[in-house]
Amino acid sequence: MSDEQTMKEILKERLTPGEHIPLYNPEALKRIEKEFDRWKNRVVGEDLLKAAEKARIKEHTVFLLGGIFPPENASKLKEMGFSATFLSATKEEIISCIESALASKKE
Repeated sequence: MSDEQTMKEILKERLTPGEHIPLYNPEALKRIEKEFDRWKNRVVGEDLLKAAEKARIKEHTVFLLGGIFPPENASKLKEMGFSATFLSATKEEIISCIESALASKKE
C-alpha cells in the first residue's frame, strides 16, 4: 500500500458522512503517530528534484520551498538543489530571494 493510499484511507475514515468522530480517539492517534514516524525523516522535495534532473531542467530552473517542514532539513534541501527555503518570510524577502536566484542561474 502506498503512502498516498494510506493517508487517503485515514482521511476517508475521518470524513465519512454521518459518522460521529470523537475528539479523543486512541486508535486514530496511534495510526497518525505511525504515519508521522514513517514520514518524519523523509526530505520534502527530493522527488521533485529527481524528476527535474530526469527531465534535464534542474540546472536552469529555480527551486524554492516554503511552508511547514522540519527546519533541520533546510541545509540538506539547499545541498540537493533548492535555491532557498522559507519557514517564514515576508513578501519582500521572498521576492528578493527569487530575484537573486534567477540572477545566479543566468551567470
